[in-house]
Formats: sequence, structure tokens, C-alpha cells
Amino acid sequence: MLRFGCILLMLFAMATVAEEMEGHMVTYTLKSWPEHRLRGVNINIDHSPVMREDLQHLAEDWGANHVRVQIFTAGVPSEFGKTPGAVLDYLEQKLDPVLAWCEEFNLDVVLDSHGAPGNPKHWSERPLWEDFQWHDAFTGLWREIAQYYRDNNTIVAYELLNEPNMHRQVEGTPSDWNALARKLTAAIREVDSYHTIMVGPIAWSSSKGFDSLEPTGDPNTIYTFHMYQPHTFTHQGVRNQKVGIAYPGVIDGRMVDKQVLRELMIQATEFQQKYQLPRLYVGEFSAIIWAPEDSAYHYLRDLLELFEEAGWDWAYHAYREWRGWSLEHEASSREDMRHVGDTDRLKLFKGYFARNQR
Repeated sequence: MLRFGCILLMLFAMATVAEEMEGHMVTYTLKSWPEHRLRGVNINIDHSPVMREDLQHLAEDWGANHVRVQIFTAGVPSEFGKTPGAVLDYLEQKLDPVLAWCEEFNLDVVLDSHGAPGNPKHWSERPLWEDFQWHDAFTGLWREIAQYYRDNNTIVAYELLNEPNMHRQVEGTPSDWNALARKLTAAIREVDSYHTIMVGPIAWSSSKGFDSLEPTGDPNTIYTFHMYQPHTFTHQGVRNQKVGIAYPGVIDGRMVDKQVLRELMIQATEFQQKYQLPRLYVGEFSAIIWAPEDSAYHYLRDLLELFEEAGWDWAYHAYREWRGWSLEHEASSREDMRHVGDTDRLKLFKGYFARNQR
């Protein structure tokens, strides 16, 4: 009996090792993700009304080919995911019209869950990392969303969660994002095998968060991160942060230029190489419009060149949301934001959008 038990333990260990090895040897097949490069913008359907004319302008005048649609930015009602069908009114009334307009203007959609159960009035998912009940609710919510949109061909990816907002995850606790991402993936796959799933790392989806991210093992998954570094530069003047910081220039005590930006994204590059990922998606990047002189333009130009060099898909943050990120506005300060239409930054983006395959 003891020998038989040892054999079972050996077989279990061998199976575990084989499973772990297989996780590093996944052949990725992105079923709903298009072969052509995605170059687009973020839109927020909760805080900034999105009209048909906006999406027509984005597609026809700017030339973008997709939008990252942020949902649940005003929080997730407590019943979503817990009460079957509770989310349907939100999907039908707020999201369905936007998806129909995107289909009309040939805009692909990355569907981004910008919030999670546990925060009914704000997008922050902090309670998610403190109580497993919200994991269960989130799992039920994503299963319902995937069931509802399983036959929708405008959506090219389900992004599980925007910017998991902690610097460290602890295995076996509610803060274990790797485990939750696998659980959400499994729930979606129960009802939808077609749509590509998107996963970002902790640390607010910054590149450094890839150091602790584990692939879910699902071959129809793409990985994403956000690029706002150096934060001191991109968010100057936001929440009373210091202003007057130029790029390229000395930021946080060191000279920052294009090469440094490349280095700040090295974890993303290494993650892609380690797991032989076919694509990475930069879901958000931006620079505040009142950065000194042409600093925002130079920063965005350098990032776009780096993204294109790496072959990454990308979405600017954001389109017709807060004016502080607007490509259609200029400003010398927060109190002096002016709509001018075609800024140099917008002309820069239009040049890249012109590369899109229509």
C-alpha cells in the first residue's frame, strides 16, 4: 500500500511538472484578435457621453482602427455578478449602442473592465484584494458578459481588469492576481472559446508589474501594459504635482530621453520574449498637455516610434474625455485649456493612424 501511494505521488509530481512545462510552451492562437496592427484610442462610456458622430469622426477624420472601451468606470453595482441578469440593462443601454456604431465605422473594440465588484461608486478594485466573495462575483460577471457577447465580432478582446492596483500579490490570498486571472479566464471559456482574453500585470499595469505576472496558460490570450513613466513628467500638475518638467530632460534626478523610455519598458520586452508572445498591447499612454513647450509632443513621438519598432498594438488615452489628455486641446496651464483642433500632437497621431489597414 505504501509503495502504491509513493507511485501515485510520483505520477502526480510528474503531471504537475509536465503541466508547468506546458505553461511555458503554449502555442498562442489569437482567434478574435486581428492580424493587422491596432492603433487607436480609449473611450469612457460612463463619464463622457460617446455619440455616433464622435466615432464617425474618429474613424473617418483621424483614421483610428479601434477603441479600448472602458466600462464600469463609475463603479460596479453590488448586484452585478451576484444576481443573474443584473448587468444586462447596463450592457443593452450603455454598451450595445456604442458597439453598433463601432461596427458601422469598422472600429474594433477592446472591452476593458475598468472596475470590479466591491466598489459600487468608483472604479477602484481595492476590496477585490481583501475578500474572496468579490472574486466569485467578478467571475460570475465575466461569465455573463462573455455569454452575452460570444457572437459579437466587433469585440476583439475581453480585458479582464484595468490596472490591478497593488504593488505586491500574495499567493493564496485575495490579492493573488495570477490565480484570479486564471479563474476569470476559465469562467469565460465555459461560454466563449472565440474571443481573445487580455491580461495586464499588477502595479497599475506598469511594465515592472510583469516581474510577478504568470501567463494563464490560455493560448487565446494577449498581454497588456500601460506606459506613463516617468509619472512625474506625464502627470505633472495633476493632483497638485510639481509642474514645469520638460522632456527630454532631467526628471527625478536623471536625464530621461528615448533610450531611457526603452529601458523603462524592458520588463514588457523580456516578458514577451520569455513566453514567445506574438503581440503585446499598450492599453494606455499619454502626457499632460501643459507640459513645457513641445515636451508632450516629443514624449509621445518617442513612445510611438518605440511601439512601432517593437510591433506592439496601442491605444492612446484618451479620446474626448478629460481635456488634460486631449489631442485636440493645447494649454500653458491647467486653467488655460483651449480647443484648437489639429494640434501638432494630433497631426503626429494621424500620421500613424494613416498606416492602419482599412
